[in-house]
Amino acid sequence: MCVRICKIGVVLLMGLAIWCPSARASVGSADSPVFTIDNRGGCGITGVVVQVNAQGRVVGPLSGATVAVSGAGSTITNSQGQYAFSGLQPSTVAMTVSKTGFFIMTREVTLAAGETRNETFQLTAQTGGGTPATFNFTSPNGRHFIEGMPGTLTFAINVAWNGTPGSVMFTVAGSQYPATITDLGGGFASATLTVPAPPTIANCSRLSVLVSNGDGQSTTLDTEVYFHPKPGIVSWWSSGPISWVPIGGKLTHEYQLGWHYEQRFLLGIYRANGGFDVGAGFSFDPRNGQFRAEANGSGTFGHTLEIGNIENISSGTIGLGTGFELEHSACAPPFLASGSMELGFEGRAGIGAPAVVFLDVIVPGMGTTLAGWPVISAIKLRVFFIAGGSLEGTYTAGGGSCFLGASSYAFSVTAGLEAQAALDLGWAEGRVYIGGTGTPEFELCPDLRYNAVTLRLYVGVFASALGFEYQEEVGSEVRLESDGTRGGGSTGTVLGRDAGPLCRPIADRPLKWGEMNRLVADKVGLRNDEAETLVENVTRTATPSVTAEPTETHVVYSLHDPTKPWYAATDIGTLRSLNGAPWTLDRIADDTVGDFGPSLAAAGTTTHLAAWEQVDGDVSGATDPDDVAPYLEIAASWFDRATGLWTAPVLLVNNEVVDRAPLPVVFGTSQGIVWVQNEGSASPGNAQSGDRLMFAAWDGTAWGTPQVLWSGQKGILGLTFVEDAAGEAQVVFAVDEDGDLETKTDRELYGQASVAGAWQTAIRLTNDAIEDSLPVLVAPNGTAVLVWSVGGTLTYTPLVSWIPQPVYAQETLANEAPSLAGITMPGGAAIAYTVQGEEGVDVVAAFYDSVLDKWSLPRQLTHDEHAETSLSLACDGAELVLAYLKTQTERNAVDVEIEGIIYHLENVPQPARTDLCLLRHALGHDLGVQAGSLVVEPANPAPNSSATIHATVENNGDLIAQSVQVAFYDGDPENGGTLIGGVPTLLDLLIAGGSQEVSTTWDVPDFPEAHRVFVVVDPVLAFDDRDRSNNAASTPTVLPDVAIETGWSDQATLHSVLVVARVVNVGTLPTGAFELSWRLGAADGPEIGRSGIANIIAGGANEVAYTWDTTGEVPGEFVQLFVVADDTNAVMEYDESNNAAFQSVQIPLSRAGDLNADGVISAEDVDLFVNVVVGLDADPYHVAASDVDLSGVADGLDVQPFVDLLLP
Repeated sequence: MCVRICKIGVVLLMGLAIWCPSARASVGSADSPVFTIDNRGGCGITGVVVQVNAQGRVVGPLSGATVAVSGAGSTITNSQGQYAFSGLQPSTVAMTVSKTGFFIMTREVTLAAGETRNETFQLTAQTGGGTPATFNFTSPNGRHFIEGMPGTLTFAINVAWNGTPGSVMFTVAGSQYPATITDLGGGFASATLTVPAPPTIANCSRLSVLVSNGDGQSTTLDTEVYFHPKPGIVSWWSSGPISWVPIGGKLTHEYQLGWHYEQRFLLGIYRANGGFDVGAGFSFDPRNGQFRAEANGSGTFGHTLEIGNIENISSGTIGLGTGFELEHSACAPPFLASGSMELGFEGRAGIGAPAVVFLDVIVPGMGTTLAGWPVISAIKLRVFFIAGGSLEGTYTAGGGSCFLGASSYAFSVTAGLEAQAALDLGWAEGRVYIGGTGTPEFELCPDLRYNAVTLRLYVGVFASALGFEYQEEVGSEVRLESDGTRGGGSTGTVLGRDAGPLCRPIADRPLKWGEMNRLVADKVGLRNDEAETLVENVTRTATPSVTAEPTETHVVYSLHDPTKPWYAATDIGTLRSLNGAPWTLDRIADDTVGDFGPSLAAAGTTTHLAAWEQVDGDVSGATDPDDVAPYLEIAASWFDRATGLWTAPVLLVNNEVVDRAPLPVVFGTSQGIVWVQNEGSASPGNAQSGDRLMFAAWDGTAWGTPQVLWSGQKGILGLTFVEDAAGEAQVVFAVDEDGDLETKTDRELYGQASVAGAWQTAIRLTNDAIEDSLPVLVAPNGTAVLVWSVGGTLTYTPLVSWIPQPVYAQETLANEAPSLAGITMPGGAAIAYTVQGEEGVDVVAAFYDSVLDKWSLPRQLTHDEHAETSLSLACDGAELVLAYLKTQTERNAVDVEIEGIIYHLENVPQPARTDLCLLRHALGHDLGVQAGSLVVEPANPAPNSSATIHATVENNGDLIAQSVQVAFYDGDPENGGTLIGGVPTLLDLLIAGGSQEVSTTWDVPDFPEAHRVFVVVDPVLAFDDRDRSNNAASTPTVLPDVAIETGWSDQATLHSVLVVARVVNVGTLPTGAFELSWRLGAADGPEIGRSGIANIIAGGANEVAYTWDTTGEVPGEFVQLFVVADDTNAVMEYDESNNAAFQSVQIPLSRAGDLNADGVISAEDVDLFVNVVVGLDADPYHVAASDVDLSGVADGLDVQPFVDLLLP
C-alpha cells in the first residue's frame, strides 16, 4: 500500500498528509524522555533498554547502548534507555543490543504492515569468578500460562559458564526439565526447552532456571513467567477441558448455553414457560495473564393455555448480560477487575382466552357463575403477565457456587398480572379488569430455578344492559407452584367498593364522574386521527350510530337522564354538526319510557331515519335485564334535515314478546326497518323460543304491517344490510342453530335479498363445523361483499360469487375481532373493531381496495390505555367517520383483604368515566423506512470491495402502494450523493401495514474515505405521503476502528514502570491522529498521562509505551491501570465500545535490605537504612526494603536482621 501511494507522491487522506519515509532511527535529546515516532503508513520499533542484575532484578535504564536492526542501521539509547526506529517495511528483522561490559542480546521481531512494535531489552552486566551467569531469557509464548493450554511452550536463555560447561534445568509448573544446550563458543551457550503445555496445574509457580557449570558452581534465575491453575470462576463457565482456539496472540473459547423452564399448572391446562439462549465466550491473553469473559443473550417468558379457543399473544423479554475481567499478577490471588451478571425481565407476556376461563383460574367458580351472562361469556380476555427488574449477581475471583459462577445475588424482580377487555353486543356490554402484583420465587444456588409465584390480585367484572349494571369486585391470592399444582388460593374483599347488590339499576351512579351528558363545545383545529370528545359522561350502553356527508355529521345515542326514574331514564339523544360548526345536543323525544340501541340511516337527501328499542309497559319492579326484555318494542322517527326537526316516535309493534336490534334499510325506492323478534321472552332465541327476522316498510305516509322474512327455533346473533348497485337489499344474519350459546361451532350465516324490491326466501350461506359470526356487508362499487369471522379468522367474499378468502395476508396481534363494523368507501370499503393490546383496548381498521381485491393489514387508529367500544362507521365522501364510546381506565391503589390480611395493590386498572367520541380518518399513503433496518454487510467494508445494503420498507398508511421506488445513495442525496446501482429498486405492490426488505450491491469506491449510505423511499415524490420524515435513513460506514488489543508492563527504574498498550485499527480506513489517556483505577479514573499516535493504517497496530512514575505508590502493590483510546473523539470510528482496556501493574518491588536497588546489600544501603529507622526517610520503597523482619513496619527490630544480610 505504501509503495503504491509513494509512486504518485503526497496525497491527502482524511485531512492528513501520507508519505513513505525511508527507514530511520531516532531518539530525543540526551535528557528528553519524550519521543515522536513518525510512522504513518510504515512500520516501526520503539522500546527501552534496562539493566538487570544477576538475579534478574531491574537496576534502571541503560543509556549508551547500541540497538541495531538488520537493514535499518543502529541507534544509541538516550539517558532514559529509549530508542526508536521508523519507516521500516513489513518483514522479520533481527535486533541486536550491546554495550561494553554487558552480555549481548539478540531477538527476531516480525512486523506486519502498518505495525509499530515495542520491545524491551534487559542487559545483564558481565561478571567474572566461577559463578555461571544468565542473560537473554526469552519466552515467546507469553508470560502467563494456565492449565489446559494447547500446544507446546518454548523457553530459551543464554549462559556464560564462567568455568567448564555444565547443565541447565527449567522448572515448569513444579516439574524440572533439562534444556537442550548449544555451544556458542567463548564460554557461552544457548539453552532451550520445548515442552507440552501443562494439562493441570495445582498451584501457582514461577518459571525458574538453574544453571550449573562443570566446576560445581550454580546460579538460579527466577523469571517473570508464571503458571496458574484455572481460576474458580472460569471453572464454573467451563467445568471440563477448554477447547481453546488461538487467535492472534490470545486463546479464545466460544460456546452456547441456555436456560429454559416450563411449569404446568391447573392439571396441565396452563403452562408457564420461558428461557433464554446465550452466546458465551472468554479469552486468555498469555502476554498479561488476563481472562475476559462475556455472555449476552435474550429470550422470552410467556404462558400457554392448552384448551380450545386460546390465543398466544406475545412474550415478555429476558435479557442476560454478564461478564468479568480477571488478571493474574505474579502468584498473587487473581484480581477481578470487573464482574457482574444481570438477568433482566421486562415487558408483558400475553395469552387470550374466554374471560370465564381466566376468572375460574383466579377466583374458582367465578367464571362458571358468570357464564350465564352472554356478554361476559362472549368476552375473550387477553391477560398479560408483567415482569420487571433483575437478578444481579456479583463475582469473586475464586468463583461462586451460584448460577453463572456468581458468589451472591441481589434480587429485585416483581411480577404482576393485568388485563382489561370490553365487548359491546349492542343490547348489552361487558368488561373485565384484572390487576395485581407478586414476587416470583427463584432458587439461585447452585443453579437458577423458578419455584413459584404468589400473586395478589384485584378482579373486577362489569356489565350493563337495559338500564341495569352488574358489578362484582373481589380480591384474590393465587400461588402457582413449580410442581404443576395450584398451590392454594383465597378470595377476599375489595375494601371501599360500592355497597349494594351485584346487579342493580344504573340510576344516578354515573354522577360520581360529574354532570352527565356534558356537551363539549370546542371543535377547532382537529388533525387526522385526533379524537373529538362530543359528550362527556355517558353510560357504557350509549351505543352511538352515525351518518356523515361532506356538510353534515349526525349522531344518535342512548342518553341517560339521572333525574328521571331509573326505568325511564333513557332517551334517544341526537348530536348534529353542519359545515364544521359546533355540535348541538338534543333529544328525539323527552319521554318517560326507556329507549335503547338506536340506529340511524340516511333516507334520501332530505331525511334521516332512526330506529331503536323502546320499553312499552311497566318495568318499575324489574330486578334484572331479563325482566325488561319482553317489553321491548321497535320505535322509529324521521328527521327533516331542512327544518332540523324529528317526527314523534312511532311504535312499529305492540306485543308481549322481545323485539330488538332494529336496522333502518333504504334500497331502491323502498324504505323500512329490519329487526329481530322472538316468539317469547328469550334474547337471543333458543330451541324453545325461536327468533324471527322482521321487516316493516314505510309507504311515504305510514308504516306497513310487519312481515316475517325468516323464522326458526334458533337464535339470531347478528344482522347486517347493504344496498347493491341495482338498488336491491342484501341482508345477512348469523344464527345459533341449536339455540345454546355455550356451543359455538353450530353458528351459521343466512342471506336474504330483494328482487325488484320484493324480499326473497332466505338461504343458508355456511354449513360447517366452525363458528361463523359477526357478519358485515359493504358494497364497493355497488358489489355486495360480506366480511365475517370464521372461527376467529376474518374472511370476505362477494355475495354474487361465493369465494371466501382471508381478509389479512399475514398474522398480526390484531387479526381477531370481538365485534365488527363496516362501511363502503370510495373505491373500496373499511371495517373496524376493537383489540385489547398491552396498554388498553384500541380501535383498529382495515381498508379494502376493490380494484386490487386486497385488504390492508390492521391499522391502529387510537393509541391509549382506555377502552374503546360501540363502534359506528360512516363515510362523508372522503374520510372515514367513526363514532364510539371511550371508557377511561384509571390506575388506582386498591386495598384487598384476604384471610384477615390487608394487601395494598398499586396501579390497578379500573373503569372510570365513559365519553362519546368521534374520529375522522383520511385515508392516505405513509411510506417509510423501518427504524434500525438499514444494514450494511459487511458492516464496515473496505475501499474497493463489495458490500450489500439492506433496508426494510414499511407501508404505514391505509392504501396499497404500487410501483414504489426505493433508492440507495452513497452520500446525502440532497447534497450530491451518488445513486448506488444506477437505478432505484422497484416494489410492485406493498399493502398497507405490510413491509418488504430491499437490498442492493454496493461497489465501494477505491478512494480511502469515510462514507454515509442512505436509503430513500419514493425519491421522486410519486406518492402524496402524509409523513415524509420517515422516508429516509442513513448510516456511516467505511470507517476506522480503534481498539486496545492487549497490554503489559515492565519495570523501568526503581520508581517507574513501562506500561505498553497494543493499539490496533480493526477498521477499514486509517485513523488519523489521536491520543491515549492513561488512567488509574477505572476508565474514567484520574489521568496520569497521555500519549499521541499520528496514525494507524487499516489493519495496523501500534504498541505504545508510557513510563509511569510510581513515586509514592506502595512497593509490590498491584494497581489497575486503564488506557483509553481517543477519549476526545477525534476519530470518527465504527465502534467506540472497544476503546478501553486495563492491566494490573505491579509497583516495583523492594528487596529486603537493598534500599538503593543495585542488586547487592552493601555499605551504600546503611545510611539509607539508618534514616528510615530513625524516621528521617519516609520513601515507601526505602521503608519497604528496611522492613527486613517483614513485620509491616521498619523499626529497631529490623537492625539485627539487616546486619545479618550485610555481613552474611
